[in-house]
Amino acid sequence: MDRFIEFATREWSLFLAAGVILALLSHGLYRDLTRKYKKIIPARAVNLMNDDDVVVVDVRELKEFNAGHISNSHHIPLDKITDRAGELEKFKDKPVLVTCKTGARSDMACMKLTKLGFSNLHSLDTGIDGWQELNLPVTKITKKKRK
Repeated sequence: MDRFIEFATREWSLFLAAGVILALLSHGLYRDLTRKYKKIIPARAVNLMNDDDVVVVDVRELKEFNAGHISNSHHIPLDKITDRAGELEKFKDKPVLVTCKTGARSDMACMKLTKLGFSNLHSLDTGIDGWQELNLPVTKITKKKRK
C-alpha cells in the first residue's frame, strides 16, 4: 500500500488525468442511460419508416433542407422547433424521426420535444450525411428559373 501511495504522489498528474477521463466517461454513460429518446442508425430508421407510421422532422436550415432531405419530411429549423411544435402536436404519440446534418441538432431538437411531451422520439445518429453515405434516397428542391 505504501508503494501505491508513493507512486500516486509521484505521478499525481497521471491520476488526475485518469480521474478526468473516468468522470467524462461516467457523464456520457449517465446521459445515454437517462436519455428519453432513441439514437438510431440509418438502417434502423429505414426499418422504422417501413414498419411504422413514422413522422420525419428535419431541423436543418432551409438551404440545407432544399439540398436534400428524406421524402415527406416536415421542415422545422431547430431554432423554431419550440415555437412550431404545435404543428407536430397531432403526432405526439406516434414515432417521430428527427434528422439534421450530422445528428447533433436532431439530439437538441429531441431534448426540446421531450420537454414538450413527445414520447416516441428517434434521432438519426449520423444525420443526413450518414444517410447519403449509404446512398439512401433524398428529395431535392430546386428553384425554377424565371423566363
